[in-house]
Amino acid sequence: MRTSAQPYRLPEFYLPHPAGLNPHLERTREHSRRWSRAMGILGDPRDGTGREVWSEEDYDAHDYALLTASIHPESPGPVLDLVNDWYVWVFYFDDHFLETFKRARDAAGARAYLDRLPRFMPRERGTPVPEPANAVERGLADLWARTAPLMSDAWLERFSESTLALLRESLWELSNISDGRVPNPVDYVAMRRKVGGAPWSADLTELAVGAEVPARVAGTRPLRVLKDTFSDAVHLRNDIFSYQRETQQEGEVNNGVLVMERFFGTDPQTAADATNDLLTSRMQQFENTALVELPPLLEEHDLDPAERLAVLRYVKGLQDWQSGGHQWHMRSSRYMNGGARAPGPLTTPLGLGLSAVRLRALTPHEGRDATPFPRPDLTAPHPTRTSPHLDAVRDHARRWATAMGMLPPTPNTNEPTNTTPPDDASPHGDAHPRGGTNLRGADSPTSASPQGGVNLRGGVNPRGGVGPRRDTGPRGGANLCGAGPPTSAGPPTSAGPPTSVSPPTSVSPPTNATPHDGVSPHGDADPRGGVRSRRGGGVFRGVGVPGDVGAPVPLGEASRVWDVDGFEAADHGRFAALTHPDAGPDELALVNDWHLWRRYFDDVFVEAFKRPRDLVGARAFVERLRAFVPVEGASPEPADPVERGLADLWRRTAARMSPRERRGLADAVTGMAESWLWEMVNLVQQRVPDPVDYVEMRRRTGGAELSAALLRHVTGAAVPEELAGTGPAAALADAVADIAALRNDLLSFRRETEEEGEINNAVVAVHRFLDCDPPRAAAAVNDLVEARLRQLDRITSVELPVLAAEHDLGAADRDRLARHARDLETWLAGDLEWSTTSGRYRETAAFPGAAAFAGPPRIIRPAGPTGLGTSAARLGPFRSATPWR
Repeated sequence: MRTSAQPYRLPEFYLPHPAGLNPHLERTREHSRRWSRAMGILGDPRDGTGREVWSEEDYDAHDYALLTASIHPESPGPVLDLVNDWYVWVFYFDDHFLETFKRARDAAGARAYLDRLPRFMPRERGTPVPEPANAVERGLADLWARTAPLMSDAWLERFSESTLALLRESLWELSNISDGRVPNPVDYVAMRRKVGGAPWSADLTELAVGAEVPARVAGTRPLRVLKDTFSDAVHLRNDIFSYQRETQQEGEVNNGVLVMERFFGTDPQTAADATNDLLTSRMQQFENTALVELPPLLEEHDLDPAERLAVLRYVKGLQDWQSGGHQWHMRSSRYMNGGARAPGPLTTPLGLGLSAVRLRALTPHEGRDATPFPRPDLTAPHPTRTSPHLDAVRDHARRWATAMGMLPPTPNTNEPTNTTPPDDASPHGDAHPRGGTNLRGADSPTSASPQGGVNLRGGVNPRGGVGPRRDTGPRGGANLCGAGPPTSAGPPTSAGPPTSVSPPTSVSPPTNATPHDGVSPHGDADPRGGVRSRRGGGVFRGVGVPGDVGAPVPLGEASRVWDVDGFEAADHGRFAALTHPDAGPDELALVNDWHLWRRYFDDVFVEAFKRPRDLVGARAFVERLRAFVPVEGASPEPADPVERGLADLWRRTAARMSPRERRGLADAVTGMAESWLWEMVNLVQQRVPDPVDYVEMRRRTGGAELSAALLRHVTGAAVPEELAGTGPAAALADAVADIAALRNDLLSFRRETEEEGEINNAVVAVHRFLDCDPPRAAAAVNDLVEARLRQLDRITSVELPVLAAEHDLGAADRDRLARHARDLETWLAGDLEWSTTSGRYRETAAFPGAAAFAGPPRIIRPAGPTGLGTSAARLGPFRSATPWR
């Protein structure tokens, strides 16, 4: 599409890998035309459709054979023919769906049409398929029959899932078009992966290069990130080239440039440049993952030489796809490419360093660049309630923390005395070197903090001033906002205080208390920034049945991270009472103790491992925790308060769970702990996370899955099993996680960056990515929070009811689903209230510009209707951030 009326000049693209061209191009062109005619894609309309989607001229101008030959330059001729047919089919499906259903806004017809397509991809080999009724069904049946004999069952399952996601999520695009709704950036990136086809292309690359990714590593973080970054780069590139056609001719709203344009309130050129910067960032995340995370993974899973070669060929295949796909976009009449840099030979790449974002991403970042700014106003659309058991759970929290060794015994009290203090902790509770108790752990089901939890610090502030200090560490998960002093709950009801916790058996402190000075018996430091375990581990391990339990990792001074004053100022019990107001006394005590443990673990992790950058010790410590969440069997003897608390919690919680539920809870615990290793790798590399990778990992680092699991366990409300794998169900969990985590990052920014040199923070990531000052970055992050609040309301008020109707849920399941959504909103409201009133997050006036941070942030509580699905009415029109340029 070459025209002088282009809405913007194409940006300069980052293409570090040379493009090639398959010598079988002409053979595939000839084959492709014959196959398209045989399937009914070309030629006179048949099957009663009465509509021609592509003319011969359209087909020739698109030149799909050139695409396939460019993205897979080394595939043999027959394989190239097959892969090309898949691409012809998927492009035809997209255009046929547009002409038949999108333009007519025919959601019912689209759903019936899509429901038939899985029948043409049978999972069981040899299963007969129905008689095809149109060109899309005919082509799919032929392609599946030709592909299945070449690939393994594991690959066929993955490819089938990618194909079905691509087909079914087209309804999401149709819904947006019908509503005229431009999605927010987070929602867009997630959904574009499903509808955009690039994950599908990544799977197809295995077929094209003749190298399957071994099934046992296909679902690991490094391979998942490689696929996601590849997909995002492919989609964003396509969006830049497709903007004019999609927005001016097709009425499309699902385009990354348009998303940037609307979200930031800017012009198309600036939005296109920002989209290209994000594309570059995703490609550099791909490179960093391949160089830093992939090699340890190959060692960890002990892949044999053939399997390693297959993985590396797959990675190279994805790189070839990026370069070849770009060259095709520059030539195809399907896209806006007038006025672009002359493409030149197919083997000519664009060089490294053509835009500032590339240099920013490759420049080490040491943190400590905080610029004080007024805390942004935070919106609280949901009301708060407080449990009548508040006083009882407050008392229980102090007793349990003392029993576990997290707090020193309080003089002149009847606290348990048969618990050995942690790692020769002083009974007097020495002052924390940063001023008080630093507890973290994500408190929100969404607190996707790169460390999760609320960081409670208390005690003397070395900068001046006395009093509890708000967490700045790896971010406390539940750092949201609430207004006003703690709600008085009155005396506990007659239900009585929570059941007292029996102290664990006495545990002697470890004797091998030698600190890890970079080298330890737990493994060797990896020069790439990861950790090479002597048992063959990479930076991350998948969650599994605990194996051999390694030696305890001594925590030393880090175990005394909390003191009594800071603990009391934090008011942990009030968090549980606000987020679970309807829980009984025993359930409330259990919820309280889990979040206490998370915050304590988070604070200890910062002091013991993050500050000294001890990846080796951190890895060994995290691996040992697996033994304390066994699906079956007993736990080993705990050696410190973190292990002791987890052992006690697991004993009290797992006994009432099925094996499946225990597995889910164990995965949530270990997944959160392992994600902190990702943060440590960023710190060691001094590399600010890619913004998309950051948002997605923030959900794990803050322990969102653990918080959500506890909420379901206590309330009994949940997404019905038949809906658990659907898009709206996943979007619900992600929206809640993002709201809490991003709010926390706003409140934690100054202390994290200035005092801890932290770089795992959303404001830092946006500041680095957009090259804007922190106040504008914070405004953009807060706008994203507002957008996610709207997304949450849309999910609960529109998408979940439609989903329930589609699956014909009964009254009981509908009630469970509605209660679960209300419980999540209650959780967010309580988390917000506690985070802005707890001493754990309170700032002092002891640093330059502190007036901007002093006191709790202003909380906007919009007037209007209340109840499930009414927050959008109270939020009002979307507020765009100040443009960053």
